[in-house]
Amino acid sequence: MKKYLALFALSAVILYSAYYFSSDVIATETPVPVPESFTFKGQPVNPGCIDKFTGDSSRFEPIWLDTNECQQTKRDYTQEKLTHGFIGFEPVYKDAPGSYVYYKYLGKIHFQELDAPTYNLIYVENSGGGTGAFSSINVVDLNNDVLRLIDTIDGGDRCNGGLSSVEFKDNTLIYKKNVTPLALYSNAQKTATPNQNFADCAACCVGKVRFKNGQVNTFEFDQDVLDHLKADPKSPQDCFNQIIKETIDGGKSLLTPDELKAFGVRVKERCAVVEQK
Repeated sequence: MKKYLALFALSAVILYSAYYFSSDVIATETPVPVPESFTFKGQPVNPGCIDKFTGDSSRFEPIWLDTNECQQTKRDYTQEKLTHGFIGFEPVYKDAPGSYVYYKYLGKIHFQELDAPTYNLIYVENSGGGTGAFSSINVVDLNNDVLRLIDTIDGGDRCNGGLSSVEFKDNTLIYKKNVTPLALYSNAQKTATPNQNFADCAACCVGKVRFKNGQVNTFEFDQDVLDHLKADPKSPQDCFNQIIKETIDGGKSLLTPDELKAFGVRVKERCAVVEQK
């Protein structure tokens, strides 16, 4: 279960020890919400190229925009997404009608508080056409015709770390992250190996953690959360659900970090299986 603690810690590590943010976006006549510094030969970096920053370690391989066919992809941008600051299109693949890729330019980044080099911060939503609906916040370098993924600050798939409400303003990165009961418990207990039988599927959302510059700011239960978190009677998840109900009935659907920690303590005391040494 190391992925859960790593996902929550990744933002803080990168944002505080690696990057200093500057949110100025250069004015441009491009009829899409992308600054001139993120264009190649007068055109925005093609969403098809951004879609290559997914999958295994090969996503860190540089892309030469002058020769890579991804920059030559001709698709009409989805107008509805343009109104929300995204450029992209669907389908990405002819044999996958449900595939899509969109990105939103957020701002400029200075590495380790130095004047140079500077990188680009983008928010990406993409799918290969299956059930997955992925989202991520990426640090990207564009140097002449070479496009490279530098790092991913955070991201995931639906309830397993999917992102929403991403904004970058006044050097502050704020976003919400979907979590499952198991991921929430892992975060509240600050443990990488919770080893508990709590729900952890891509459709098992319990709520959203709000991050502000890499730190947990609040947690909010999803509306009607108990309607889709079904559990067998007297199971650990059933116990977890009971504590959710007690918390919401007590007028606490939005929790501060301290309240989230206290919630985790109650779950541990009443629902967690004692691990054998």
